[in-house]
Amino acid sequence: MYVPVAFVETVRAPGDSLLAVTLPAPGPSDRGGTVSSSQSGLDNTAEVHAWLVSDAAWQLSGRPPCLVCRPSDARSTPASSRAPADPLCDPASSVAAALATALQSGFGWLLPTLAYASELDAINWRTGCRDRLAFGAAPTFLGRWGPLYPRQMRDLGTAPVVYSAKTAFRAISIARDQLATFPFAVDLAGRMQQAYPAESTCFDVGEQPLPQPPTAARPVHSSGDGRYGWFYWRPVSCCVGFQSLAQCARGG
Repeated sequence: MYVPVAFVETVRAPGDSLLAVTLPAPGPSDRGGTVSSSQSGLDNTAEVHAWLVSDAAWQLSGRPPCLVCRPSDARSTPASSRAPADPLCDPASSVAAALATALQSGFGWLLPTLAYASELDAINWRTGCRDRLAFGAAPTFLGRWGPLYPRQMRDLGTAPVVYSAKTAFRAISIARDQLATFPFAVDLAGRMQQAYPAESTCFDVGEQPLPQPPTAARPVHSSGDGRYGWFYWRPVSCCVGFQSLAQCARGG
């Protein structure tokens, strides 16, 4: 089955969020916000934040926890060799250390770990400098969404809703491959689902067009305020223990 393992948001201004959490304060050069993530603008930029979804949050969906896999079941050890990084860019270790100290309040028990915040990776996120040596690594293209690299805030000529989904994937790819803060595989086997401004059906990474009426009962929507939220899902197989089956049989 598929389980949601991350919630990723893209926003226009540094420090903004769809969640009631405290995010890193924007630097002096970032206070003006991003260039565009409006419906008409095709030179899109955004800040992005990625949280890991906890098992507790998954159980809030109302599904019987004794019969389903959990987000923790999808965890996987990253490959020992990471994509090459340009040493002139911000060291990945300093970004990971900053993420580790960015404790979230209020949602701590549901979204306990901030896996990526572009404000803490500002130089790389604005320039893609960490990917200067990574061209040619797979997957270089995300289906019909276009190139994965460079993993940065800007994407030209892409409709904002597609840009946001692609940007969310770029962020968790950085967290997985370069920061080692994302304990789930990030590849084309994953699926995504819009959570804001509306809840959509799930779709494949790189799918284009995204779910639209009349073929989709729950299509994606363009955001009037330029903010988007996405769930990232992973396929996983898990075993159901005898105690869990007994609990289900009792209606617990």
